Amino acid sequence: MTEAVFRYIREHPDSFSMFLCGCSKAYLARPFYVHNYLEFCAKSLADELEARELVMTLSKTTVPAEMNTFGMGRRFEDCRYKGTDTEHDVIPY
Repeated sequence: MTEAVFRYIREHPDSFSMFLCGCSKAYLARPFYVHNYLEFCAKSLADELEARELVMTLSKTTVPAEMNTFGMGRRFEDCRYKGTDTEHDVIPY
């Protein structure tokens, strides 16, 4: 399934963009709106998850030009957010 989703997104870049993945889910949006979802992930998603007693780490380990998608997984070293591989405090979107 993962391969099919990535292939579709690659072959139809104007149809959908992935902005978040994790917990065996991929979250897609129309490219026109995807930046709104990325901004929500960067600024509000951790608070919203914790309000629902979900303790997760949101990660953005690369720059937007490579893969503009947040990852979500179990809490990592008590971090709400984990930034790029080179600058752990930087969350580019």
